[in-house]
Amino acid sequence: MVDDQLIESISDLMCGTYHVYTGKAVYQTAIMSWWPRASIWNGSGLNVNAWTEECEEWFIRHCNAILSGDAVPLNSHQWRN
Repeated sequence: MVDDQLIESISDLMCGTYHVYTGKAVYQTAIMSWWPRASIWNGSGLNVNAWTEECEEWFIRHCNAILSGDAVPLNSHQWRN
């Protein structure tokens, strides 16, 4: 039996996900990621079940922002905006 389902922990690893202390309450954390997590991507306008030219352009822009130091990990609310 083969399972092609991507488990959340592997997906989070691929997205560069971190649990970051917020400083708002003892041990309160926020989930931050370099790339949108599956739940965010699935609800985005770029999720059209195919890799489009628009997806590629966004990907290249975001890669360049990361490489230049202009990007930071975002939480789910920030990714939605």
